[in-house]
Amino acid sequence: MPITLSYAEQATGIVLGADGSRELDAKMAFSESVRDLPEAIEKIEKYLVHVPDSEAWISYRENSYRVTMPAPGRFEAWFTRYSASGDTGPISIGMDLGAVISEVGFPSQVGHGLGRRGLAAIFRYSPGSVDFHFLEDGTLFLVYDDDLDDPRTILKQNAEQDVHGNTH
Repeated sequence: MPITLSYAEQATGIVLGADGSRELDAKMAFSESVRDLPEAIEKIEKYLVHVPDSEAWISYRENSYRVTMPAPGRFEAWFTRYSASGDTGPISIGMDLGAVISEVGFPSQVGHGLGRRGLAAIFRYSPGSVDFHFLEDGTLFLVYDDDLDDPRTILKQNAEQDVHGNTH
């Protein structure tokens, strides 16, 4: 099943074409399909760099996740704060992949996760070697620093948590 991408202006919600053009004709296509999540992330990044005051939506089956252009240096700032204090906020288990990108930026690499199904993915951020792992429905379940000298789990869904980070 393909992943669908759509784009809109943040302030007005006017639907945009993939090239950033305003599309007001209802006969025009307001979305595009892609084969997999790595292709989706690449297209969304190019689009948001071209039209930064817009938003993109990644849709797969019944799930749809909003992505906005993150401020430059967000991952580095987040990782520096985590390294100094252990504070992982605003990142938490159960966040969706769109929210993660909007908070810490676009990943350096996107890999397929858990059997290449749905939105299951691993986002690798650099500098460093921090991996964000997502389930098939696009929710975060693990953040891991794969540093060869000091590998460590930063966040992990535990047995008492559901995929949305709620404890039972």
